[in-house]
Amino acid sequence: MSKKIQKIAKNKEKVLVLDDKDRKILSALSGNSRMSIADIERKTGMKRDSIAYRLEKMESNGAVNFSLSINYKKTGFESLSLVFITLQNFNEEREKQLEDYLEKNPCVSYHAVLSGKSDFMIKVVNKSQEEFNIFIRELRAKFSGIIRDIEISSIAEEHKHERI
Repeated sequence: MSKKIQKIAKNKEKVLVLDDKDRKILSALSGNSRMSIADIERKTGMKRDSIAYRLEKMESNGAVNFSLSINYKKTGFESLSLVFITLQNFNEEREKQLEDYLEKNPCVSYHAVLSGKSDFMIKVVNKSQEEFNIFIRELRAKFSGIIRDIEISSIAEEHKHERI
């Protein structure tokens, strides 16, 4: 069994069943993840201890995490792109090298392994189109033997919708 399949099987064991109270908490936080427990209490009508316990359970299980959302355009990054990569003639080692490269590259703010037409989706953030072009050329050069196709879409606007 490949390491990826083992990882997927291991993650399936960690499924946390959410009830209506958990969903109420998550719904309140989806509008403002910095909301205090007191504010969640007011919004949901639940007791503080119950909210704190449920949040801790969801966090320790890995069902939720709290992260920073950056408006890249307002911080001087002009080039936001989604890059879809289709692989060919690859093995587990080369795929791991690609994932390590994406994880360590400062231009990559997010990447996902896909099933379907493309194998990877990458969100790339650059100060300029020239920087983006350099990133793409470097990616193609480093992984020319396994990249069959690259499809690029520029992000015109972003809208985040986290819902339960």
